[in-house]
Amino acid sequence: MIKIMKKTFGKDDYKYDFSFVPKKDMKEFLKRAKKNWKDAIKKSKINEYFKDYILNEKVRGRLAEFMKKELKIDKKSEVLDIGSGMGALTIALARRFKTVGTDVNPSTLEFIKHRAEQEKINLALFHISPLHKGLPFKKESFDVVLMNGVLEWVAFKIEGDVKKIQEKVLKNIFRILKKNGIFILAIENRLALDWFKGKTSHIPIKYVDLLPRKIADFVCKIKRGKKFRTYIYSKFGYEKMLKKVGFGDVEFYEAYPNYQKPKWIKKTNNLFANSFIIVCKKI
Repeated sequence: MIKIMKKTFGKDDYKYDFSFVPKKDMKEFLKRAKKNWKDAIKKSKINEYFKDYILNEKVRGRLAEFMKKELKIDKKSEVLDIGSGMGALTIALARRFKTVGTDVNPSTLEFIKHRAEQEKINLALFHISPLHKGLPFKKESFDVVLMNGVLEWVAFKIEGDVKKIQEKVLKNIFRILKKNGIFILAIENRLALDWFKGKTSHIPIKYVDLLPRKIADFVCKIKRGKKFRTYIYSKFGYEKMLKKVGFGDVEFYEAYPNYQKPKWIKKTNNLFANSFIIVCKKI
């Protein structure tokens, strides 16, 4: 039986209950998932895009397979998945590596637990505090740390300089990585061609990612009543930030059409890629 271990920094006044399942439906959803996780997903009110996101492991497993084949990560490697969500990627990782999944949401961790037990997959699960409070692991604990679609959200519901909060989280990741350990960051590109076409990323306001931050703040306050907090960066911006906190050997891969459902992942110099898989090392 898989246990969900709690490693939080005291009582959290920060509540982040994101999941593809509406909060009011979560109790019934988890009850159904305990019997059959696939049936729970299929009968849920999750939209079809995200149902496929969770169920289609051929797609979600491409990043895990990329780590194994392209990055030559060994099956005995200790891999930490920060922000496991509904566990689609966490499960794919656990099939290939010694995996630890983490999240601030105990409900989604419970769903991962039910799925892993039904599929007889071995992994460790930790309920942790929001990332701005730190990571509850010892120095140099992991060979690989993966952050898949999380960095842009770490300052969303708290006060303070967004970039400094993101850098603080990255410094914590640097701390828990072993020497020569690998950090993998999957995230959108601020200069993605899609944003120029009027598509949106995390905030449903056209072109907001392309605007200078102060103007983006002004626009968001008018349209949504709060400042712009989901910072993403260009290729040069990510490289500068990662090197600032100590990482080296920074390499960029394009995930097409996006890192959530990549059809392929290839090394790139494309400044306008929709999203990146960024690979760097603690050297």
